[in-house]
Amino acid sequence: MSGDTLLHAIAAIIGERLLVDPAAITRETTAEDVDGWDSVTHTLVMMEVERRLNITLPVDKFFDLENVGDLVDLAASELAKS
Repeated sequence: MSGDTLLHAIAAIIGERLLVDPAAITRETTAEDVDGWDSVTHTLVMMEVERRLNITLPVDKFFDLENVGDLVDLAASELAKS
């Protein structure tokens, strides 16, 4: 899966969970940029990314992500292992 495709897939998940336009989600988007993105919704986003991409993200990295780009990179890394 290409980086752009993965970004769009993750942006769609974020959009659905947080009721925002996925087109507004970029690699630079942070939780502070999106109303309602708190620790609970962050965990729900991570779980949905895992489910839809059929991967397991390292739990110890869940809260180390600084922006959506970091999540895309982490997901890409896990996809490469599959």
